Amino acid sequence: REWIMEFVSEGCLELTGYAAVDMIDNQCVTYSQLIHPDDRALVWEQMQGALQNRERFQLSYRIITAAGEERWVWERGNGVFAPDGKVICLEGFITDITERRQAEELLQKEKIFSRSLLDSLPGIFYLYTYPECRLVLWNKQHETLFGYTAEEMKGRHILSWYAPESRDAVVNALEAMKDAGHGSIEAMLMTKDGRQLPYYLT
Repeated sequence: REWIMEFVSEGCLELTGYAAVDMIDNQCVTYSQLIHPDDRALVWEQMQGALQNRERFQLSYRIITAAGEERWVWERGNGVFAPDGKVICLEGFITDITERRQAEELLQKEKIFSRSLLDSLPGIFYLYTYPECRLVLWNKQHETLFGYTAEEMKGRHILSWYAPESRDAVVNALEAMKDAGHGSIEAMLMTKDGRQLPYYLT
């Protein structure tokens, strides 16, 4: 569990703040001490599961550098086995993914913020692919108005929301919008239960 290192590349210094020689045979620090306390059990369990199945392992977790800085790393490797199946050692590589994780977390926060804004709009919001005209993004008002579940809404064709008598006008509006880059139309929307509602869409 202490991850006693027999060999460590010189990249260790840049990643952890410890020289490679400091970690070989746990002379100054053990790799286990570098793993974030909250991640040690998970790293051990995932590693053991891979070894039992003789599979490559790859996992992400946090380490604490010599300067006390928290970093995210991605590790990939495999066990080296004796003929009797006993694990002799592990070999692999570890790379810093802190910037990527921070970017992913920021993106997730932005998605949550954007979703909150969309769901707070009083009207319906929609995003379709073009020219396929399939629904890929919408707000809660859209679901409430039409009466469909999120699963039922995904990928629906744009014309399926309109009453039959409005569909030709919608097609013409889409063609005009393709050239102008924007457009608007008054049309009858049709809910799941067959109700028709007059709407102005931009």
